[in-house]
Amino acid sequence: MSVIASKRQTAFSEFERQAILLCQYTSDRLKRVPARYKKFINPKIYNPANKALTALICANEESSKTPDGKARRTAFFEEAVRELGSLQQPLIAAWNVLEIEEDSTQRWANHINRVFALVWGVTKWNKETMPMIIRLPKKKMRRLEFLKTMAELHRYTYVKIGHAPQYCKDTLSEQIAGFVDTALCEVVLANHKEPATQAEAKERTAHIQAAIRSLNGIQRPLLALWLIQDYSENEMNDWSGLIDKEIKLLEGLKRSDTARFKNLK
Repeated sequence: MSVIASKRQTAFSEFERQAILLCQYTSDRLKRVPARYKKFINPKIYNPANKALTALICANEESSKTPDGKARRTAFFEEAVRELGSLQQPLIAAWNVLEIEEDSTQRWANHINRVFALVWGVTKWNKETMPMIIRLPKKKMRRLEFLKTMAELHRYTYVKIGHAPQYCKDTLSEQIAGFVDTALCEVVLANHKEPATQAEAKERTAHIQAAIRSLNGIQRPLLALWLIQDYSENEMNDWSGLIDKEIKLLEGLKRSDTARFKNLK
């Protein structure tokens, strides 16, 4: 699409229009992120959304009538799908840290899932499993102890790293944010649906195990930040207590799942 006024009448495709709406909505929501959290949240969400839009615009510039054009068009669509899929973890993190209202998280996820559906419709990738952005209702997050504890640990961690010195934010704080974001995302993905097959039960177990690995990974950078920040014993006991509690809850969940899903085919 040309930026020259006389050539600006080129119609947007529906998938481009929806991607533009996604970027506009994303930009509006990210303006409200507190300054202390912007570094950990904004680039991880806005950059992939913007790259996905760019890829979709480029795809629409390619001709689907020639083999080369069709191949380039498919490559751009695949890039857009990868970028949009990468939003899952940072969105779950942002929704929890900022305690964004239910209808807004649903609207945000719907924007992305609409683009996925439109791309699938254009490309006819019938044999592929169409990705979706997953979200859990707050009611479920508050009802199950391991979800509630994980959400609390995640918010507590962000409060602490958000107030860490600037020179820590590119190193220790970023590492800690990455571990706790991954743990929260894995717990959410493990619990967005009840397993109906052994394959789904194994996938759930893999998500839970990945969350446990991430929580264990926090320990060393957390110790380093503790020494730099000189946190009180009470603060560290609260922080490490939440981590230990969540790991125990997840280990218990794995054990109960073994008995619960053993008869699935």
